[in-house]
Amino acid sequence: MERNPVRARLVKKAELWKWSSLYRRINGTEKQKKLLSDWPFEIPEDYLLFVNEPLEKEMIEEIRQSTKRERPLGNQKWREDMIKKYGLEYTERNKGRPRKSS
Repeated sequence: MERNPVRARLVKKAELWKWSSLYRRINGTEKQKKLLSDWPFEIPEDYLLFVNEPLEKEMIEEIRQSTKRERPLGNQKWREDMIKKYGLEYTERNKGRPRKSS
Protein backbone atom coordinates (compact mmCIF):
# COMPACT_ATOMS: atom_id res chain seq x y z
CA MET A 1 0.00 0.00 0.00
CA GLU A 2 2.71 2.46 0.88
CA ARG A 3 4.19 1.87 -2.57
CA ASN A 4 0.93 2.71 -4.39
CA PRO A 5 1.53 6.47 -4.85
CA VAL A 6 4.81 5.64 -6.61
CA ARG A 7 3.18 2.99 -8.81
CA ALA A 8 0.45 5.49 -9.72
CA ARG A 9 3.16 8.07 -10.53
CA LEU A 10 1.74 10.56 -8.03
CA VAL A 11 5.17 11.05 -6.43
CA LYS A 12 8.72 9.87 -7.09
CA LYS A 13 9.22 8.69 -3.50
CA ALA A 14 6.55 7.02 -1.39
CA GLU A 15 7.44 8.99 1.72
CA LEU A 16 6.50 12.24 -0.09
CA TRP A 17 2.80 11.32 -0.45
CA LYS A 18 1.29 13.47 2.32
CA TRP A 19 -1.83 11.32 2.67
CA SER A 20 0.01 8.07 3.42
CA SER A 21 0.83 6.36 6.67
CA LEU A 22 4.48 6.29 5.60
CA TYR A 23 4.57 10.09 5.36
CA ARG A 24 2.94 10.39 8.79
CA ARG A 25 5.28 7.78 10.27
CA ILE A 26 8.28 9.87 9.16
CA ASN A 27 7.02 13.47 9.17
CA GLY A 28 3.90 13.42 11.31
CA THR A 29 3.40 15.03 14.67
CA GLU A 30 3.57 12.85 17.77
CA LYS A 31 -0.24 12.94 17.88
CA GLN A 32 -0.47 11.71 14.28
CA LYS A 33 2.13 8.99 14.87
CA LYS A 34 0.11 7.66 17.82
CA LEU A 35 -2.81 7.03 15.44
CA LEU A 36 -0.73 4.55 13.45
CA SER A 37 -0.72 0.89 14.44
CA ASP A 38 2.55 -0.69 15.44
CA TRP A 39 3.99 -3.16 12.99
CA PRO A 40 3.89 -6.81 14.15
CA PHE A 41 7.67 -6.90 13.58
CA GLU A 42 10.54 -4.44 13.45
CA ILE A 43 10.56 -2.18 10.37
CA PRO A 44 13.60 -3.11 8.24
CA GLU A 45 16.35 -0.48 8.06
CA ASP A 46 16.22 -0.47 4.26
CA TYR A 47 12.43 -0.15 4.12
CA LEU A 48 12.46 3.20 2.27
CA LEU A 49 14.72 1.73 -0.42
CA PHE A 50 12.44 -1.29 -0.68
CA VAL A 51 9.18 0.66 -0.86
CA ASN A 52 10.55 2.98 -3.56
CA GLU A 53 11.79 0.21 -5.87
CA PRO A 54 9.36 -0.98 -8.55
CA LEU A 55 8.05 -4.51 -8.10
CA GLU A 56 8.27 -7.20 -10.75
CA LYS A 57 4.97 -8.37 -12.22
CA GLU A 58 5.38 -11.80 -10.58
CA MET A 59 5.68 -10.21 -7.14
CA ILE A 60 2.63 -8.02 -7.76
CA GLU A 61 0.66 -11.16 -8.60
CA GLU A 62 1.95 -12.92 -5.44
CA ILE A 63 0.80 -9.96 -3.36
CA ARG A 64 -2.62 -9.99 -5.02
CA GLN A 65 -3.06 -13.72 -4.41
CA SER A 66 -1.86 -13.44 -0.82
CA THR A 67 -4.30 -10.58 -0.19
CA LYS A 68 -7.15 -12.43 -1.89
CA ARG A 69 -6.58 -15.51 0.28
CA GLU A 70 -5.81 -13.45 3.41
CA ARG A 71 -2.54 -15.38 3.67
CA PRO A 72 0.73 -13.99 5.05
CA LEU A 73 3.27 -13.21 2.34
CA GLY A 74 6.84 -14.31 2.88
CA ASN A 75 9.11 -17.31 2.63
CA GLN A 76 7.67 -20.74 3.52
CA LYS A 77 9.09 -20.91 7.07
CA TRP A 78 8.00 -17.38 7.99
CA ARG A 79 4.53 -17.92 6.49
CA GLU A 80 4.10 -21.19 8.43
CA ASP A 81 5.21 -19.46 11.65
CA MET A 82 2.74 -16.58 11.16
CA ILE A 83 -0.10 -18.93 10.24
CA LYS A 84 0.49 -20.94 13.42
CA LYS A 85 1.04 -17.87 15.63
CA TYR A 86 -2.11 -16.07 14.48
CA GLY A 87 -4.39 -19.06 13.81
CA LEU A 88 -4.56 -18.52 10.06
CA GLU A 89 -4.74 -22.18 9.03
CA TYR A 90 -7.85 -21.45 6.98
CA THR A 91 -5.73 -19.40 4.54
CA GLU A 92 -4.02 -22.59 3.35
CA ARG A 93 -7.24 -24.43 2.54
CA ASN A 94 -9.20 -24.08 -0.67
CA LYS A 95 -12.13 -21.67 -0.46
CA GLY A 96 -15.67 -22.99 -0.37
CA ARG A 97 -17.20 -26.23 0.74
CA PRO A 98 -15.26 -29.47 0.41
CA ARG A 99 -16.17 -31.49 -2.68
CA LYS A 100 -18.49 -34.43 -2.15
CA SER A 101 -16.80 -37.78 -2.60
CA SER A 102 -18.37 -39.91 -5.34
